[in-house]
Amino acid sequence: VDGVDALSGIAEKMDNRQKRRIVKEKGRVEMLRLPALRLQTLLERYGIDRIDFLSVDTEGAELDVVRSIDFEKTSVGVLCIENNSGRRDVRKHLERNGFAYYLTLGDLDDLYVHRSLLPELERAPTIRCAPPGASRNDEVCAQ
Repeated sequence: VDGVDALSGIAEKMDNRQKRRIVKEKGRVEMLRLPALRLQTLLERYGIDRIDFLSVDTEGAELDVVRSIDFEKTSVGVLCIENNSGRRDVRKHLERNGFAYYLTLGDLDDLYVHRSLLPELERAPTIRCAPPGASRNDEVCAQ
C-alpha cells in the first residue's frame, strides 16, 4: 500500500477496518504474489530452537504465524502480538501452549510470557516510563 503509513500485508487477512483506512487515506494498492514460508520452516532451516522475544506484526495474519510455530520444537520466552483482529483466538492458542497473557501495550500489542518465566518476572524490578523528575514519573509501563 503506497500513500498510507505503516500499512501493508496479506490481502486475504486484512480486516475491514484496514481496508477502509486505505480507501479513506487514498492509498494506492499494488498486489504482488510472493513466495512465503511458515515461520517454523524458517526456524528449522536455520537451526533455531530458542527465541527469547518474538514480535509478530503482520497486519492481520498474526494467528496464522503463531499457529505455525511448533512449541514442542521451538522454545519461546515472550511474544508481543499486534492484534488487528483475532485477539481471543490468539490468546486461546497461546494459553494452550504454555503462555500466560501478561499485559497490553497501547491498544493493540499484547504481551504473552511463557509460564515457566513467570516466577522470574515477578521478581524483576519495575521499569518506569519516565526518569525521576520528569512529568508522569509515577506511571509504570511494565515490569
